[in-house]
Amino acid sequence: MTKTTKPMKLELKHLAPYLPYKCKMRYKHHSEDRWKSGTLTPITLNAMREGIIIKLILHPLSDLTKPIQHNGEKFVPMKKFYAMYGDYYENYEMFLRGSLSDYENPIFLQYLQTEQLFEWMFDVRLLIPTRLAIDVNELSSNPYK
Repeated sequence: MTKTTKPMKLELKHLAPYLPYKCKMRYKHHSEDRWKSGTLTPITLNAMREGIIIKLILHPLSDLTKPIQHNGEKFVPMKKFYAMYGDYYENYEMFLRGSLSDYENPIFLQYLQTEQLFEWMFDVRLLIPTRLAIDVNELSSNPYK
């Protein structure tokens, strides 16, 4: 007997982390064929109850090592992470020895890095492979330039 899995459905937990950062999206009513472009807002979340289908426009995690454009700035996210947070593993060892502050706690740094991924519109929840989000690289123009 094989176990069938229910298709993943876009939920508030997937959308909420992107709300503060003006995430771009495509949306349509379930009875329409044409997709429209917009920005994720709290009002959008309410519209989901009324049959609006939403797909966020996100960077796949594979873009972490490639140049991206975000808010007019071009950079390689992994290089920027290193510039912002230094060597994570070195910080972890120093934290264990008690020579770093709580702000430099590796767990807190992981939280900050995850928040940064949301701000840079990365697909932290792996929505692109489940077709619940759109890979920004598949669009003719990047809405985050």
